[in-house]
Amino acid sequence: MSVERINRHIEREKNRKAQKAAQPAYEVSVNDNSFKVTGVKSEKEAIDKLSKWSAFHNMINKMKENDEEVNIEAKKIQG
Repeated sequence: MSVERINRHIEREKNRKAQKAAQPAYEVSVNDNSFKVTGVKSEKEAIDKLSKWSAFHNMINKMKENDEEVNIEAKKIQG
C-alpha cells in the first residue's frame, strides 16, 4: 500500500515539474543581476511581476541612492 502511495507521489512530482518546464519563462536583467520569472505572457508582465517583490524594490532603491544607472531588460528564455 505505501509503495503505491510513494509511486503516486513521485508521478505527481514529475508531472508538476514537466508542467512548470513547459510554461513560458522570462529572464529579467537589472544591470548585472538577472531573475527568472515564470507564469507570465510578455516581457512587460515579467517586469511587473518582479516589481511586486520587495527585495527587488530594495535593490533598485539602493542603486538609485548610489546614483547608479538602472537598466531593466526582459527576454523570453523558454515556452
